[in-house]
This record gives sequence, structure tokens and C-alpha cells, in this order.
Amino acid sequence: MQNGPTQATDTLPPGTSPPVPLTAPTRTKWLLFVAFACGIVCLVLAIAVRQLWHMQKYIPEPPFDIRTNDTRLQSAQDYSSLQWGDLDLLKIHDPILLALPDQPFATGASGAIYLGRFLDQQVAIKTLHSDAPTHVQSFIRELQVLGTIKSSHIVELAGVAWTHPGNIQGVMEYMDMGDLRTHLATTSPATFSWSAKINCADSIAKGLFYLHSMQMIHRDLKSRNVLVDSVKGAKLSDFGSSKEVVYGDTMTAAVGTFRWMAPEMLLFQGYSNAVDIFSFGVVLTELDSHALPYADLGETLSDEAIARRVIHGGLRPSFGQDCPVWVRTLALRCMAANPDDRPSATQIIYCIKTES
Repeated sequence: MQNGPTQATDTLPPGTSPPVPLTAPTRTKWLLFVAFACGIVCLVLAIAVRQLWHMQKYIPEPPFDIRTNDTRLQSAQDYSSLQWGDLDLLKIHDPILLALPDQPFATGASGAIYLGRFLDQQVAIKTLHSDAPTHVQSFIRELQVLGTIKSSHIVELAGVAWTHPGNIQGVMEYMDMGDLRTHLATTSPATFSWSAKINCADSIAKGLFYLHSMQMIHRDLKSRNVLVDSVKGAKLSDFGSSKEVVYGDTMTAAVGTFRWMAPEMLLFQGYSNAVDIFSFGVVLTELDSHALPYADLGETLSDEAIARRVIHGGLRPSFGQDCPVWVRTLALRCMAANPDDRPSATQIIYCIKTES
């Protein structure tokens, strides 16, 4: 029997090969495989975490409420008499609706407009200054009117959001150049060509044609209520004063702004959609002068004084020397004292098409 340490092979079962020790190259390959597998696992985890983060980021938020902290909403207002009609069909129940700035980018007599995003689109969010039931009802009616309108020449209503009647908001199509009045005030005839102005007038006329064909009257057409966009052109907006024409009705309410109002409306007489045509003629003078109507009178006159002269003295806005003759002629026809002498929206569109 041989003395000394026993060979490893002596303890192995019959037919079993002895283990082969790992060489340096084999050990390196094994370590690389383990490192590669760990890298794959880390990558999968990173992708999963990123997906989870995105899902949390885009969870729909509750309806936008720009006036949550407005103390007026805490006042006891009775909204039981509000007539909502089918406005609930336009309600945005679970929107991705966010206001971008803290301050409105436009304000008016009745409300403010905030910039926001809805369904990855930039929108204008219209709100009210007052939560009084009468003001809320007027806004509801405006939104109802807008909800029935589908025209490329009229600003579109994307939807309505509210958590309480006093914080109702209209989510409107965004127009990146603001209103026509501001655009005229910040441009000159050199930078706002007649070609562009005629396109603007054509869009306004087509918006009126749509309204009148739907038996509606805007009743407050002016440059402030025309919005412009660098791509979409000009569109009618602000339908707070609009009125549906009912056969046999005689409308006498003097709504709108005096400088753009037709004589029959100023006199509280019965009127038709011809009042919109008169206002269109006044807007044509604004496109020519870039100024408010009657701004060239050289004296400070109240709206009431101007209204009296429009009614009794035949006063009309003036034109500049560079105004195309056919535009001046068309505008004067639109501002005829007799509503029957004014062209229809269809005739205006035809005139613009043939003359421009």
C-alpha cells in the first residue's frame, strides 16, 4: 500500500471524471456574462420605472378651476333658476385641462381669458368676473349658442368645464394673434397689407353668412370681436349678444357698442340681420384706418353724441386716400341708413371675390 495523500480520483464514483479547474479565460467569460445579464435587468427596470412615471404624469386631472380661491364663490348665490338646457352634453367631465399662467392674457368687461392646454392643444379658457346668477345665465346661453355652431370662420367651442355654477369656463379655440382691434393698433398699412385685410374681411363675411343662414344675428360685430391667427386667418367670436331669429319676432333691444350699431338699433326699432351688415361696414373702415370709428373727428365725443349724429345727421366713419375705391363703395352700401339698401352677406362675399 502506497503511503502519502490520497488522490482525489480515489474518492470519485466509478466512471466520474475529475473536475476541471477554471482557467483565466473561462473565468473572464463567465464574469462578462454575469455583468451583461445584470445590465439587461437594470435596463428593463429603468424602462419600467419610466413608463410608470409617464402614466402618473398623464393621469387626467379634475376639471380646471381657475377661481378656486375666489372668495366670491363662498357667497350664498341661488342658482336654482338657471336654465342649463343641453349644456351638459358639452361638459368636459374628465379632462386633461390645465391653465398655463397665473394671470389672464386678455380681459374684458364681463370676463377674463386664460391660456391653457386641452388634449395636447393650446386653448383659450374663458371665465366670468362675476358669479351672479344673471351673469352666469348669460354665459351659459353664449356657450349654448357656440355649441351649435360648426364653421371654419367662427371660433370653435371645445367644451365647457365647471365644478360649481359660479366657476363655469368655456374652453375655446386659441387664436395666436389676438383680436383684430389690437392687431390693427399694433400694425400699420405697410405691415398689414390690403391683400391680408381683404382676406380678413372675406372671412368675416363668410362667418356672417353662416350665422344668417342659421337664422342667427351676431348683434355685436366689431373689431374686438374678431380674432386672428397666423395660420387660420380671421374668425368671429363673442356671441354673448347673439340672437336666434324667430319668425314673427320683432327685436328692439339695443345691444352692442354704439360706434358699430345700425341706426334702427340705436332707435330701438325693429331690426333684422341687416344690423350685422352695418357693423361689417364699420369694420371695413377700421381695416382702412387702423383706428377706432370716428377717431378722426378731432374732438372728444361721447358714444351717445356719436349715436345722435349717426341717426339724425347721417354721420359715418371716414376713409383714407389709400383705401381701394371698391372697398369704400362696399362699406358705404353696408352702412346705408335704410336696412333694405344694404347688401346681404352673400352679396358681400361675391363682391369681394370679383373685386379683389
